[in-house]
Amino acid sequence: MRKYLLGLCAVVLAIGFSAFTKVNVHHPKKGFTSYPFVHIAHTQDNNATDWVYRASPSGCGSSDNYCKAFFDESSQPTEGANPSNVGSMTGLTTGDYQGN
Repeated sequence: MRKYLLGLCAVVLAIGFSAFTKVNVHHPKKGFTSYPFVHIAHTQDNNATDWVYRASPSGCGSSDNYCKAFFDESSQPTEGANPSNVGSMTGLTTGDYQGN
């Protein structure tokens, strides 16, 4: 009987301690800001040279190609610059980029 009580106490403690663990929430890297880039190649390739920074990008036509996305950059890029890290892409919009 004592073994069962000890086992039951261990299970209750394990459940109690696991119920109050902290959940890790992903936060953006400090010092980085998301900037809009457009895909000028009208494809689904993810090469850095296919993406260029546009401060105010225009619309996207109807297509399954990549059109617009946001990339995390440590400083504001110059107009027409490529992203420094293609792996930091978020908010992808499909279509064909209609601007310059």
